[in-house]
Amino acid sequence: PAFLFLIRKSQEARGRSVNLSFQVSDYNVLSLFVKKGSKVIKNSVENKRERDDTIAKSDFYVDLLAYSLDFLPIGIGIIMVIQGHIALASFVAVQYSSAWIVNSFFSINSIRNQIAATKPMTAKLLSFKPLTTKQDEAPVKFKQLNMYNVTFGYQADSPVLNNVSLCVNKGDKILLTGKSGEGKSTLLKVLMGKLSPQKGRVLVNDQAVETQIFSEVQQSSQIFNVTLRFNLTLGKQFDQKQIVAAAQQAGLTNYLQKHGLDTVIEENGHNLSGGERKRIELARAFLFQREILVVDEGTASLDPQTAEQIHNVFLNSPLTVIEIDHHISSTTMKKFTHHFDLENGKLVNIF
Repeated sequence: PAFLFLIRKSQEARGRSVNLSFQVSDYNVLSLFVKKGSKVIKNSVENKRERDDTIAKSDFYVDLLAYSLDFLPIGIGIIMVIQGHIALASFVAVQYSSAWIVNSFFSINSIRNQIAATKPMTAKLLSFKPLTTKQDEAPVKFKQLNMYNVTFGYQADSPVLNNVSLCVNKGDKILLTGKSGEGKSTLLKVLMGKLSPQKGRVLVNDQAVETQIFSEVQQSSQIFNVTLRFNLTLGKQFDQKQIVAAAQQAGLTNYLQKHGLDTVIEENGHNLSGGERKRIELARAFLFQREILVVDEGTASLDPQTAEQIHNVFLNSPLTVIEIDHHISSTTMKKFTHHFDLENGKLVNIF
């Protein structure tokens, strides 16, 4: 139950399921999102209690009906007393004993139903174990990312990547293009260590890939129904100056001046523009000091002017950038240091 909101998010779209799990694990904030999930548990318990209250009210009306029906035999008993068929004392004694027994059974049955209804939720809550997470690690000082002769395929006899090599140096701005279905997103996942190649190696600073070096922006932004501050920090402790500096670096200065850090964002950022959603994700990357920014068609849903503004933010930053995009203006194209096209499982160096 602690992960219900994550599961719900991940089911909204196939591509977003990977992105959300990556965002949470990348920034090492899983425990914080479990705490957020506790709110869902509380709501579930409240909903359960409301349902039990409804059942209790229903039982009350059923009991009321049953008690009402008791008046029929009482009326018959009174008539029999009047006619002398039974003594008044006997009638009162039988009626009192009967009512006491019936009422006791009604109460016992109602309590039993309440206990039975809460057993599944109680058992689930009692089964929770404390979540242990590794201590935060210092950001990796990135120097070089290398892909050596990598082959990968979702089916053994049909490789998506075929003997691909790539070298990414600190500060590079790399554009990756190619037809739909060529495997560009797959290439990024292999680079980030989310997929393991069948052949070849991927190394960061001559060591195994560490996800904590990456931040990611995809077409669907990961924005949560909490404050702007939480959306940037994901619940971790940062100095106010750090948060503001990261927001300003991402181009959120005007938004901050108008709304402040404690304004509440709607689920999925529905009260934000497309550009503001992207800037929040970029500010998050700046704040967490992830040195490699992976952009998988992150500006595809934006109008050309806004897309160019967002490009200017991260292409003029010290971040190392690897981007998939199909609609790059000639002005923006000049800001990339390398351009590769993926074709038939091979990387073609354009410049």
